[in-house]
Amino acid sequence: MPYVNEESKTYLAQEGSVPRGSGELNYKITILLLANPSGDEFQVSLLKLFNDYREVEEERYQRYNDITGAAVNAGLEFVRRTKARYDHPLLNILAEVSHDFYDKYAAPYENKCIEKNGDVYPEIVAV
Repeated sequence: MPYVNEESKTYLAQEGSVPRGSGELNYKITILLLANPSGDEFQVSLLKLFNDYREVEEERYQRYNDITGAAVNAGLEFVRRTKARYDHPLLNILAEVSHDFYDKYAAPYENKCIEKNGDVYPEIVAV
């Protein structure tokens, strides 16, 4: 949820600050959404935020889960609070950037974990 305390808001307002957890990440995504930037500006800002958050610690599943979870929940809260439609252009960009980020970083990490620990999915998955 994007509701963080005053200390976190002060910290996150500083240039170059990197969220310290998923709540702060959700807050930063929400602030970006509410700024109503141009599509290109929003995309660039999201990619920087996601990469900064990913790179602050060693690679692990929790970082990717934080990013995708915060992105989904920030979008849902944006719709709930602003009464925007789910096809709002900024939400489309948020979804696209999240999917691309997952494909580029999280999916290869998942593949490494499959090799290391075995696969949870059967050979053929009927959906």
